[in-house]
Amino acid sequence: MAVQAIWTGTISFSLVAIPVQLVKAIEPGRVSFHLLHRKDYSPLARRMFCPREEVTVPPEEVIRGYEIGPGKYLLIADEELESVSPERSRTIEIVEFIDLQEVDPLYFDHPYYLVPAKGGEKAYRLLGR
Repeated sequence: MAVQAIWTGTISFSLVAIPVQLVKAIEPGRVSFHLLHRKDYSPLARRMFCPREEVTVPPEEVIRGYEIGPGKYLLIADEELESVSPERSRTIEIVEFIDLQEVDPLYFDHPYYLVPAKGGEKAYRLLGR
């Protein structure tokens, strides 16, 4: 099974830029099952269901709302969420190296590997020296 990158970008130091991928260091210990139709083994689709009207709601009619009181919602548009999202960077800039003992163990809770992407293998090895 191929390792799937959860983020791709560039790691840079001085005048060197290395294409990299972030991958999980461990596989979760959880088994995931698909729900199938017993008759023909077709994967079942999840549907958004409106209990008041007892109908399946199509995706274009689904909106977001934050509950501010019982049955009262503040509607949130996708554009509003995007406007408050911080700018995502595709570059990790190395400004200094520290000793391992200086890293809070909290950051080891979910381990990841940063691996070189195609074309970045030589420069990545240079970084490791």
